Amino acid sequence: MRLWKFLEELEQRDWCLDNLGSISDQTMAGVISTGTHGSSIEYGVISNQVAQLLTIWSNLGGGNYFSISRRFDNDMFPGK
Repeated sequence: MRLWKFLEELEQRDWCLDNLGSISDQTMAGVISTGTHGSSIEYGVISNQVAQLLTIWSNLGGGNYFSISRRFDNDMFPGK
């Protein structure tokens, strides 16, 4: 999903991100994995705001998934 689409989804729920850069064409996977967009200790990178990740992949028509969350897998979520 592109960041701009994700922001539209957040807005529909009256939610937002703590900190955001000026470019929204990248994918969410890219934003999370590259350390975009920290500006201070108080407002860190976007990956600090991730509460849960669900990865879905297709294997010859069968869907598999892997999920991790800050609540249940806290050791996999460094930072705040």
